[in-house]
Amino acid sequence: MNRILLLGVLVLGASAPAYAASPIDEAMDRAIACRTIADNAERLACFDGAVAGVENAKALRAAEAQEKKAAKEKKRKDDFGLKGRDVIVMADTEENFGGEAVPEIRAAQEEKRLKAITATATTVKVNSLKQATLVLDNGQVWKQLESDSVSLPRKSDGKSYSVTIKRAAMGNYMATIDELNRTIRVTRVK
Repeated sequence: MNRILLLGVLVLGASAPAYAASPIDEAMDRAIACRTIADNAERLACFDGAVAGVENAKALRAAEAQEKKAAKEKKRKDDFGLKGRDVIVMADTEENFGGEAVPEIRAAQEEKRLKAITATATTVKVNSLKQATLVLDNGQVWKQLESDSVSLPRKSDGKSYSVTIKRAAMGNYMATIDELNRTIRVTRVK
């Protein structure tokens, strides 16, 4: 019997956060409860406290929204250059869901798409075929295409380079290494 009771308490305790009211709901409940106070001064103080709770909850919600937006922007930058199965494209909103088939929505999504990134190449490796591999400070790895004949210096001597990678025609990418004044065709490896 005690085990069943303990199990029931654990299940209810674990599910409580799922049913928890939002901070705004809690503040509104406090404001509604203030209506039952008879004394005017006490009721006013109660309402003031409840309104302060609503303001705090709204500020918290705004901060969470800003955090979510920043995380989304970081994901866009992290996913720049990935193709096909490597990137899971999800609709931002219900209105955009399935919109890739509608020209107007597709054009709007294309407009939002990142056009270029700028980062620092912490490592530049050139293999025996004179193809470069760029390791960026954001964790991305880009490799020079075999069809590209532009060569980079073999030794980077531990230098770091400023690199701008832009979208090019037909799904290609061009990496411009500012200090070397060179542009190479690249594909993202990682």
